[in-house]
Amino acid sequence: MGCFNLFSLLLGFLFLLLMFVLFVFVCLVLVFWVFNVLMFVLLFSLVCFFKVLFFGLVLMS
Repeated sequence: MGCFNLFSLLLGFLFLLLMFVLFVFVCLVLVFWVFNVLMFVLLFSLVCFFKVLFFGLVLMS
């Protein structure tokens, strides 16, 4: 009975550890994804801004 109790305790601990690792992994992936999207939006807006600036300078001259 004591051995079985220890085994179930170990199983529960492993399950909690697995859940924690999955949680951390998902958080990291989400942070990475959000960072990528932000960088993409930033680059896209910069490119658009420079395009508008360039065309404005070309039209003005």
